[in-house]
Amino acid sequence: MDYIEFEKVLGKHISIAEEVIGTDFENKLFGKSYYYIADELIKKEFCGTRYNMLTIMTNEKDTVQSITVHFQKVIDRQFYDVFIEKYGKPDNIQIIENRKVESESVIKDDNGKIVERLRKSTLNLKEGSFEEKPLYIIWKKEGFEIKVFLKHKQNISEITFSIKNT
Repeated sequence: MDYIEFEKVLGKHISIAEEVIGTDFENKLFGKSYYYIADELIKKEFCGTRYNMLTIMTNEKDTVQSITVHFQKVIDRQFYDVFIEKYGKPDNIQIIENRKVESESVIKDDNGKIVERLRKSTLNLKEGSFEEKPLYIIWKKEGFEIKVFLKHKQNISEITFSIKNT
């Protein structure tokens, strides 16, 4: 299966990203260090799953620090199995053990309809399995880290490849 090896771009100049990822991204938001795919109609695949948003963070020298692939669905078992085939078993699979809402506020429009709901929550995480709907799946590789963030209720996922903090 073909897939982009995002980890090969980490620590390199942003110009290398064009060679590996393509030229469909630009940096018109948030200054110079934030790159993204500009056209929402552009569809790409990673490990057999379509995505249309990719963000690249660089430092002041335009060296790539992290790449995040955004999916408009929660990754499934088939994707996870392909990912394990490429990167091995994860170091951590973290599931929510306990969620406590600390505070909540609601903003309503003039008609009393809720337009925004803000919650501050505290989460306790524990090790689990993919079948337990994890919040995070983490791989710690030599020189880089992969963190999968699964938002089950919103039906979205993010995979971030980043330079490992030493």
